[in-house]
Amino acid sequence: MDYPPEFSAQSQARVEAARIRAQKELANTGPFTSSERTRMVEGAALHYALSVMKVFAHEACEIGRQGRWAIQRIEAEVSKALLQIAKGTERLCSDLGYRNPKMTAHYPPGLVNRIQLRTTRLITEGWWTVFKTSTEWGEYQDELLAVADLQASNPNLAIPIAIDPNDTTHWPPASVAADNSQSQSKASPVKTAKEPQLDLLKNEDATLNRQRAADALGVSTRTFDRWIGEGKLTPVGTGARKRFRVRDLKRILSQRNLDKRDIK
Repeated sequence: MDYPPEFSAQSQARVEAARIRAQKELANTGPFTSSERTRMVEGAALHYALSVMKVFAHEACEIGRQGRWAIQRIEAEVSKALLQIAKGTERLCSDLGYRNPKMTAHYPPGLVNRIQLRTTRLITEGWWTVFKTSTEWGEYQDELLAVADLQASNPNLAIPIAIDPNDTTHWPPASVAADNSQSQSKASPVKTAKEPQLDLLKNEDATLNRQRAADALGVSTRTFDRWIGEGKLTPVGTGARKRFRVRDLKRILSQRNLDKRDIK
């Protein structure tokens, strides 16, 4: 795997350790029966790719925390790394005798920012959607948001590093699958504030999961997670069993009504 020059030897070693562990897991997944082959191989391949991507993304965010990369550079490098990881996943599955998960495909010239003049191999639209809807990608986005908040609070911290617009390997392949000239011509929709779902807060002795708790307060899960990190909310339980007390949510809602500046 090719690493950015800003990645220290320790950062590279952590990513390589994650790759080796994930590779061993993938190798121990098979053999598969013919009836389950496609589903099981794709699931194992996805786990391998996300395991490596998660560690790379964390190391990239650490560089952002140090003020050496701007947010755009972090996003570009993670997208570039994910493409390398996807290609490596295909090769590894082939070496292990598994069915190729076909995470990447060749795209003709003229579809990548209308600059690329040669055929390029990129992540398919379907797999890109799978990656972006995964738990690991969500965790990366939460970490990226924390870096953005840190840089925003200290403008002298971030050191923007220019990205060559002709280097199309940095850009998310989802924009390649369709002719993005159409999407670029459309105006961005105006985001509207969510309304709190007060019916979820009727029973003060009840608890809600993360999604319903965010809905009850009328905020996104990203904002909700940030409040947890800031200590505004304390969950009950751990891991996937985390719940949130309705009485605590009502307290937060009352505070928001007093201070509208908290609404995002």
